[in-house]
Amino acid sequence: MNREQMDNQAATSWIAGEIKVLHRTIGQPNASAAARSVTTMALVLGVISLEQSKEFVAEIESIVDAHRDQVLAACREKMTTISAPHQNL
Repeated sequence: MNREQMDNQAATSWIAGEIKVLHRTIGQPNASAAARSVTTMALVLGVISLEQSKEFVAEIESIVDAHRDQVLAACREKMTTISAPHQNL
């Protein structure tokens, strides 16, 4: 394995690790910041390709979007529950 491949492997492992942390910390302030930053840094340093960067960003966005959808669904359910008694007035 040459130096470029080793750098790529190290970067992708680091990004994958940050995405695992994101799964555990989603919902906390700036939960996706580290995964996004590492991905951007690896791209800027040239150790991952643009295609790899896009794949990681899409995965990060998918996690964030899924969490947002869960939160919105819970809020809608709560609002429905809260407003239901008032519908009979």
